[in-house]
Parts: sequence; C-alpha cells; structure tokens
Amino acid sequence: METLVYVLEGPKANRPTKVHGPGWSLAYFAAGFALVDLHRNREAKEAFDAAIRLSPRNSKYLSERAHIDALEHNWRASLDGFKNSLDAVEFTPWDTKIPETTRALRGMAYAQIELGDLDAARALHGRVLELDPANTMSRDELRYIADRSRQHIGGVAIQDGRAPANSAAPTADPRFSPETQAHALIAFWRDTCLKHYRNPTTLQAAMMGTPHTKNPPHTASFLKGEPGTVWDVSANVYSQRALVLLDNGVCEVRAQIASAAHVDAAFSRDVEALVDVGVTVRRLAEGEIPNHGGPLRKTVYRVESKADGKLWHFGAGTTDSTQASTQAVLVISPPGARLSNNPTSSRNSR
Repeated sequence: METLVYVLEGPKANRPTKVHGPGWSLAYFAAGFALVDLHRNREAKEAFDAAIRLSPRNSKYLSERAHIDALEHNWRASLDGFKNSLDAVEFTPWDTKIPETTRALRGMAYAQIELGDLDAARALHGRVLELDPANTMSRDELRYIADRSRQHIGGVAIQDGRAPANSAAPTADPRFSPETQAHALIAFWRDTCLKHYRNPTTLQAAMMGTPHTKNPPHTASFLKGEPGTVWDVSANVYSQRALVLLDNGVCEVRAQIASAAHVDAAFSRDVEALVDVGVTVRRLAEGEIPNHGGPLRKTVYRVESKADGKLWHFGAGTTDSTQASTQAVLVISPPGARLSNNPTSSRNSR
C-alpha cells in the first residue's frame, strides 16, 4: 500500500518517480535506532529524517522521529509527529497496523500529559485499550493520570517513576532490559564521574555542551538541600537516568532500572583498575541493608593518591527490587563530602 501511494503521488505532482525497495530507508532507520541508544540524538534525528524523506508515509519511522522530540522535551513537536504517524497507519501492512496505531496513540497521550491536557491523554489511552485491551502501558498510564488528577501534581519527578507502574518495558524489546540499561549506566558513569573524578569542575563544562536537560523541575528531590546541579539524561520513558553533581565535588549517576549484578560487577572492576603506581584502592565495606524498598546491596571503596595525598570514596548502591524507584546509584565523593545514603524509595505510578 505504501509503495502504491508513492507510485501514484509522483504523476499527480508531475514528478518522475522511481520506487526502490524498503532497504534504503530501513538502513537509515536502523542507524537512527542505534544512535538513540548511544544518546547521540542529533545524529539520530538526521538518520530518521533521511528515512522519512525516502518513506514519508511510514508510521514506524514517523513515531521514532517524534520520540526524539519527546526525549528533548519538545512536546508540541512530539505531539504533531505522533499525529502524522497515526495518519500514516492507513498505509501500514495489516499485520502491524494495531501495534503501530497504539504506538502513535500512546505517544500522543504522553505528549498531552506533559502539555497539561489530561482529558485528551485519557481519551487517547482509551482508544489504545479498545484496540488492545491487554496493553499494560496504557492501563498504567491511566492509573498515573488518575493519581495526578487527584493530587494536582504540576510536575513529575524521575525518582517517582516517570515510567509506568511496575516500570516493566515490553519484554520483547532488548533496549529496555535491566541488563542493557545496566551497561548504559556504567558507560555513562565512565564518561562522567569516573573520567572527571580528579577534577569535577571539568565535568560541569563538559555537560554544558550536551543536549541533556539541566536542572529539570524535580531537581530539588535529588539535591535534598545541597547546592549542586542535576541533569536529566534519560534515554526514553523506560530508561530513566540522572546525573547529580554537588558543589562540594560529589558526583552521582542514577538509573531507575538496571541489573544489580551487572552494575556491581562492572563497578568493582572499574574501581579496582584504578590501582597504579602511587594509587591505592581498598574495599571498605559491602553487604545488604534491609528496609529500603527491598534488599539494598552497598559497596564502598577508598581510592588514595600517595603523590598529592588526595582521597576519594567510591560507592555503589544496587537493588533488583521492583518497589525501588532507583535500582542503581554510583557515586564518587572527595574528602570531606558525604556519600549518598539510600538510593531507593517507593515507586509511584509512572
């Protein structure tokens, strides 16, 4: 159907038309999909735009492009993009029509929530459930809308679970697995806190050149009265991450979902690899702490530079509990600054 549309539209516009196979646009789409996971949103947009130029009526491509706008909090553009995706479902093959329709509707609903129109969002999720009564994401979002309507919340904090309740992303999509998100968290930690731990001020400068949102509305919940800066570095609604840099030099990264085993193993390897001539690394403590939304595993290292006498503490707090709003926290603390205490709290509806 989509091919036929392109064949017919050319002559109508008095334009010579040649239709190639879907592989050309699919290559750009696949590149954009990978670039999103690498947090290279600008390049991802270029890739999706190239795919859309080749296949302008492809609902899947239009939805992924609208998703980039959502990541960048361009809610109006995201809403318009998902509307275009919904219109393009007309040309979608029958076997993917329902999932692509519900994807567009959920994207529109998410944007409407952020734009403050809860009634519109509620109606859109209702349309999703008419097509797919078992859609847990829309059911969870409707619960979130109900809670928000009752509480009159003006903003949503990451640690309160920006993802739907139980935060379980579609299991068929490996991008959202706890293991994949653990790897992403560790990679981000290496590029930020670990890379700049000797001079945290250079990290402030490095973050200024990124597209991440600085000091989002829920910043206070991370800082807890301490002066500092927060960046929302979330990849998408199912992959929430944040960077916290306190003025006293404490650097912390958080992930809403991440495999505890993967984070713990990678964290220990990275810290122990810091051992060098004049640098000592000693594990100070490890163990489990109860009553933190589930068992919390905590690991602390002491890293000392003999050359200048400087000392840092490296800490990791992890849990696989689905009741925890944050499953992994990695923190580096310079002398005199405190390590983050409890990385977990009860999860709310979104």
